[in-house]
Amino acid sequence: SHISEQLLVYHVPMRCGCSVFFSQEAATGTRVTPTGIVQLLKDVRPSLLVAVPRLWEKIAFVGEALVGHDKEKKKKPTKMTAWALRKGRAAVEAVETGHHKPRGFGFARWHCLRKVRAQLGLDYGKYCAVYGPGLSQHASDLFLGLGVVLHRVWGTPELTGVALATSHQQWTIAAVGGPISRIAQTRLDGSGGELLVGGDCVCCGYL
Repeated sequence: SHISEQLLVYHVPMRCGCSVFFSQEAATGTRVTPTGIVQLLKDVRPSLLVAVPRLWEKIAFVGEALVGHDKEKKKKPTKMTAWALRKGRAAVEAVETGHHKPRGFGFARWHCLRKVRAQLGLDYGKYCAVYGPGLSQHASDLFLGLGVVLHRVWGTPELTGVALATSHQQWTIAAVGGPISRIAQTRLDGSGGELLVGGDCVCCGYL
């Protein structure tokens, strides 16, 4: 299996002591629709969810339908929902800058945002992250509006899966993340703008 799957399914649970849910559809290679993915999330209510952008895009597809947004039918959210989404985005941006959340966010969260997050199965999420490249703008805007802080995790198989990640203490909307503590050391190559990674996470070679 992929190194990121090994980390999330085996090593992290053994280190932290958490339960892992295995999807029968994923195990058998069955293609799951966006609605099916959201139904799985609603059944599990994960507290830790790290997924590639493609899966988050599918969740966003269902989320846009829940808030009443449909580009093809030129349908837009109601004024109440649009107001709640603006409050949710402002609250996330406040977390980024270290400011207080805006007035009215509590009302928006209780009467609208929490219900949508529950319908997406993300209401118990404590750490939700995108593995690899970032999301599309419309998907990113949706999750920001729902008040979902999406972290970023980056790495390659040669770097034991993860070299950079954001945390609750160090998070910004566009940040890739900082090096994993005591494992990775990073610096930018001034000549070509490449990210150089060193440390115990770098593999010694190939078999």
